[in-house]
Amino acid sequence: GVPDIIEIKDNYEAAGLKNIDNIGVGGPMLVYNGRICEDQEDFKYEILPVWKKNENWKGGEFIYTTHPRTAFGISKDQKTVYQVVVDGRWSKAVGMQTRILAKLMRGLGCYKALNFDGGGGTAMWIYQKGINGIVNHPCDDLNWENPTLRPCGTGVYIKSDLK
Repeated sequence: GVPDIIEIKDNYEAAGLKNIDNIGVGGPMLVYNGRICEDQEDFKYEILPVWKKNENWKGGEFIYTTHPRTAFGISKDQKTVYQVVVDGRWSKAVGMQTRILAKLMRGLGCYKALNFDGGGGTAMWIYQKGINGIVNHPCDDLNWENPTLRPCGTGVYIKSDLK
């Protein structure tokens, strides 16, 4: 099927979606219909309040400080999928604020983009690439030259016949 990024309010709404083989959850929304979500004061989707600095969710720390990041996006024609990881918590790579990640995703060509859990679980593995498949520098193992993956409960897997 063709991937898409949609806004839902809760698990009950997600459970009611029909004709969907796979679903994942993340947030906040970074880009929606070609617009950076933070820039839209009148944006109607209720997922956006986590962007407001007065939100009491970890004091806004997650949104407004630099961390390793993981994001997923799609182009307007839904033919290009973007998977992005940003290294952080290293002297060589400090991470990224969510608003900067949103600008990066839109700049890459995303019409819609969603932030996923980041931090020590931020990792990208590509078959026969990088160091044992790892193409970034996850921050949990503190070994820049020989990165390893930590166990994670959630991942995005894309299979392709492209070489």
